[in-house]
Amino acid sequence: HAVRVYGEEGIFELFKKTKDKNMLVVMNHTGEVDWMIGWSIIERIGLLGVVKTVIKDPVKYVPVFGWSFYLSDYIFVKRSAQTDLPLIHRACDRYREYPYKFVMTIFPEGTRFTREKHLESKEFARKKQLPLYKHHLLPRAKGLHTLLG
Repeated sequence: HAVRVYGEEGIFELFKKTKDKNMLVVMNHTGEVDWMIGWSIIERIGLLGVVKTVIKDPVKYVPVFGWSFYLSDYIFVKRSAQTDLPLIHRACDRYREYPYKFVMTIFPEGTRFTREKHLESKEFARKKQLPLYKHHLLPRAKGLHTLLG
């Protein structure tokens, strides 16, 4: 099997050059194992041990994985700006104090791509006069914006 990475030419070299800096990796959530593909890429450049991610709250209750993610200081969100944004701010404050650099990953769509979710996303975009995406869901921008701030 092969993993194809689409993006700028020399992406692995770019990642390797920036290993001494904190990174934000934004990925599309198209399937159930796409996060694993992202991790494979991050492992290939030797940074898997310092990954943090924004992840749905119920995942913390999955045996072994949830516990590991919790102990690795992942950000568990409930997909409500009112409760999640303060959580993200507190996590970012903690991360600034880390003695090592880390890789933050996020899937800004907030959920996997399905036909039904795509239709809902396009309807929402029409109502808000936002771009219509053919192969992606409209990103949930508040969490990503908070991470970037």
